[in-house]
Amino acid sequence: MPRPCSRPEHLPLTDSTPLVVAGHSVGELGAAGIAGVLTPDAAVTLAAVRGREMAAACALEPTGMSAVLGGAEDEVLSAIEAAGIYPANRNGAGQIVAAGSVEGLEKFAAAPPAKARIIPLSVAGAFHTTYMAPAEAALAAVASGITPADPHRILLSNLDGTAVPTGRAMLRRLVAQVTAPVRWDLCMQTMADLGVTRDHRAGAGWDVGRPGQAGAEGCRDRHREHTG
Repeated sequence: MPRPCSRPEHLPLTDSTPLVVAGHSVGELGAAGIAGVLTPDAAVTLAAVRGREMAAACALEPTGMSAVLGGAEDEVLSAIEAAGIYPANRNGAGQIVAAGSVEGLEKFAAAPPAKARIIPLSVAGAFHTTYMAPAEAALAAVASGITPADPHRILLSNLDGTAVPTGRAMLRRLVAQVTAPVRWDLCMQTMADLGVTRDHRAGAGWDVGRPGQAGAEGCRDRHREHTG
C-alpha cells in the first residue's frame, strides 16, 4: 500500500538515501526543491508566478480538460488530434487527459474512442497546451533571475521521463512544461526501470499511479481536482 501524503519536511530522507524524485505538473517544483535544484524561496516564487499567469491565460478564451479512461492508446490519441485538442497529461496506460478549446472537447466527447470513458474536469483551462504560452513567457522571465543548483538525487522530468543532470537544464524544463504534455507514464516507466519498489508522497491532490503500475487501476479514479 502507498504511504499517505506527507509534508516534504517529514519525508524520511538522508544524504545517503538512494532516491528518485519526481513531481507531477506543478509538483515538479517541489521535486526540484527536494532534489536541491531550487531553494524553498525560489520554488515558492516560481509556483506563485506560474499559478497567477496560468490563471490569466485561462481567462483569454474558453478552454478546458477531460480525463479519458480506457480505449486503445493509439485510437485515443488519434481521436484527440482529430478534434483539434491536445493530450495534455499521459498518466499511465489507460488514462490520458485531453485539453483544448471547449468546442474541441465537445466534439471529442460527441464521438469518443471505442471503449473509452470521458470525464470532464472542473478546471479553469487547458493546462500544458499552447493556450498557456503567455504564462510560459512570464515564467521564463522570472526564472532567468534564479540560479539553480545541480540535483543531488535522481530527478526525473515530466517532459520525457528522463533524469535531468543539471539544475539549469531542469529550470529550462520547468518553464517549458507549462505548454508541454506531462509524460507521467514515462516517469513511472523510468522508476520501474531503476528498480523503484516503494514510494512516499508529499502534498495533497489526486493520485496518478505508482511505479510499475499500468492500466486504469494504476491511475486512481480521482478526477474532480486538477491544478495544472
